[in-house]
Amino acid sequence: MNENFGQVDFSSEGFSFRLTKLTQKLIPTSSTSYNISSISPIILFFAFFIQCTIFGGIVNLFATFGEEFGWRNFLLNETKSLGFFRSSIFIGTIWGLWHIPLIIMGHNYPSSLIVGILIMCLFTITISPIFSYLTYKTNSILAPCLFHGMINSIGILFPLYISNGNELYSSVVGISTILSNIIIILFIFIFDKKFILKIHSKIE
Repeated sequence: MNENFGQVDFSSEGFSFRLTKLTQKLIPTSSTSYNISSISPIILFFAFFIQCTIFGGIVNLFATFGEEFGWRNFLLNETKSLGFFRSSIFIGTIWGLWHIPLIIMGHNYPSSLIVGILIMCLFTITISPIFSYLTYKTNSILAPCLFHGMINSIGILFPLYISNGNELYSSVVGISTILSNIIIILFIFIFDKKFILKIHSKIE
């Protein structure tokens, strides 16, 4: 199983190879071959990370607003009587199933369509409480919109810095991120339990 997760690789040779491979995948007609040796891939990683987390969220804001208006504005409000976690799980399930047409078209898991649908649902279910938390905490859908845009942008780092990765395990919508989501949820519940309970009391 560990082999499926791949390995983080900051070597210039590995980065150059994966950048070339990614470019040719995105642009099939491209014959460009990269040889990044003058700049450390580690420096590029932090530059990309800052760009993805800050500018990615802003640039993608208009693209994510429509989706988040539906999930975190309309549906979260309509299902709040279920409670924080049950509402989040319900929205996460619908959100995951909503991606089925895109997955069938070859997005996210082109080599594992059926299993990919299950993984996508697990991903959306486990990240949905984080989105709900951001919405309640800020009392706005702006925060989840920015967070959604950041996730969409940061996905490019996975194929660039993980060698021998598997789309089901080591992608931004893979098992590695699902496990990270669960850890984040536990941290939220442990360190901000009063706020979660406060949400429940308001709903009741």
